[in-house]
Amino acid sequence: MRPLVGECYQFTGKDGNGDENRYEVCGYKSVRQTIVKNGHSYSTGYWSRWQTVQEDGKTKYTAHLYDDGESCGPVRRQTAVVFECDPKLKAPKLLSASEPAMCAYELRMALPQWCEVEKMVRCMSGAKAAAVPSLFPSAHECCVELFCHFLTLSHTHTTLTHARALSLVLGARWQVCI
Repeated sequence: MRPLVGECYQFTGKDGNGDENRYEVCGYKSVRQTIVKNGHSYSTGYWSRWQTVQEDGKTKYTAHLYDDGESCGPVRRQTAVVFECDPKLKAPKLLSASEPAMCAYELRMALPQWCEVEKMVRCMSGAKAAAVPSLFPSAHECCVELFCHFLTLSHTHTTLTHARALSLVLGARWQVCI
């Protein structure tokens, strides 16, 4: 996701104790939490990998996983940045932050570009489910086009790496574009 490379995004909100926290995500780099009232700042993780969570055989969400943050008792802090589609936005935006488990954070980020990725994943998942012998059945050419379009949005190594990560969900179909 090219808009995230080298960019940082912030969200400020209250935690379960009523304390105000500021979170800063620097795409493909790191995540930090700052307690606003005292200025204490903690690393909540460094870029690790893409994570796809499935439920009932369907992709529930896809996230960036940031691991190996500062020590937090017996564990190290970690953060999942979960992506969602918002076609009305012009740029990425952090929407919320939560701590579903001690020292494990979840940030939700809306990306206008994610709408195309979601369409592509749904379409390609349907192509896999059809189980027809040819690699690209004509009924699914639009899916291949969407995926090729995604690959051509950027020529950076990073985008290609993430396209390969998406191939875990989509199978070998992405290779036709390279």
